Amino acid sequence: MPQYYLANLQLVMPTHELWDVIIFQGLGESIMRNGLEDLFKFYNVEVGFKFSFEYKSPNKFMFNIYNKTGNEIVYPVKTLMSISCRGSWKYVLHLPKHEAFRVFGGESKSITLWRNRLSMEFKVEYTVCDNQNGCMNFVSAVTKITVGWFKFVKFYGIEKEDFIAFQKID
Repeated sequence: MPQYYLANLQLVMPTHELWDVIIFQGLGESIMRNGLEDLFKFYNVEVGFKFSFEYKSPNKFMFNIYNKTGNEIVYPVKTLMSISCRGSWKYVLHLPKHEAFRVFGGESKSITLWRNRLSMEFKVEYTVCDNQNGCMNFVSAVTKITVGWFKFVKFYGIEKEDFIAFQKID
């Protein structure tokens, strides 16, 4: 690694997420330290995994992770968004462009939340995963309400084992 890269840099994942890491030089080697542990935890990197780096700009590298069998891993995408649904029957949540591209093949899509004029805030977390099964590629989007869920459950009197259906509206 050239001398002038020994500083802060960003690893660009195939999902277009950026991870900031710091490179240190010692014992004749370049060592990534700060930020790498969080990346490894997020992507469940184990001993024996391999990485590839592709130079993009003075401080960015495309970063790919391969498991022990040599296959590229499934890259989860986690994005937290706070949305406020005060006094409205409908709220439209737009997916970020790079995730809409991954999930819906480039078309701009959104998730519509309908509710009965509740005055509560929600935080919605969605995770997008690509799973390859033979020659077919499956894409799934998992959405969950992480803040405001208990108010929602209490308001509607939802109990354990109640069935709740969510519908995707185009």
